Amino acid sequence: MCDRCGFFLQGWDDGNPYLEYPKGERHFFWHPSGEAVISEVAEKILGHEPSDEEKDKVLRRYGGNAPDYICRECEGESRIDPNKDGLRCSHCQSASVEELYGLEGKQCLKCDGHFGEGHMTSVS
Repeated sequence: MCDRCGFFLQGWDDGNPYLEYPKGERHFFWHPSGEAVISEVAEKILGHEPSDEEKDKVLRRYGGNAPDYICRECEGESRIDPNKDGLRCSHCQSASVEELYGLEGKQCLKCDGHFGEGHMTSVS
């Protein structure tokens, strides 16, 4: 949250894990329903109900993580996997993007204030 104007953004410190299948279609999963998403996608890939070992293999082959980013040009938020997507805004293609979880101490997008330390909230 900005120490001056109160502007805030929400992002997870662990990013947004996903399975990509078919190519270009990302299935994001989080606690507490993540296991169901993993099982569903793995079953589509394998054609049968997967074992735990098969799900682990599917995660290694099709899995990724796309943390939340903010663009300093258009202020658009994007989920970007830096290992697969390159660091560009999905809205305007600017390279001026920053991971939300790393904004502490940086200048606010709305004013001359600075972002403070994030606050933990729960999901389940």
